[in-house]
Amino acid sequence: MKRFHISVKDKTYTRIEALVAKCNEGFEDGNVRMQDVIEWMLSQCNADLQKIRQRCISLPKILKNAPTQNRSDLKELMKKISLVEALMSEEEEEK
Repeated sequence: MKRFHISVKDKTYTRIEALVAKCNEGFEDGNVRMQDVIEWMLSQCNADLQKIRQRCISLPKILKNAPTQNRSDLKELMKKISLVEALMSEEEEEK
C-alpha cells in the first residue's frame, strides 16, 4: 500500500464528510472512513483528461511556450488566454 497526503478545498472536504456520514447512517456491520470513500471514488473514477488539463492550465506557461510568429499563432494564444480567464472566473464563483 502506498501513502500520500492530499489537500482539498473546504467545500470538497465538507461534501466528503457528509458522504461518510451518510454511508455510516444505519450501517451497523462496519464503519466507513473518509479514506474508504476517497479510495472508492478514485478507483471507480473515469478521468476526463481534457477537463483535468483545463483546470491545471497555467497562464505563465502558455505565454512562455507560445510561438507568436504570425496572426494564426496569435489567435490561438488568445483562445488559450480566454479559456484561462473563464476557468479563473469559474473558480472564483466556487469560493
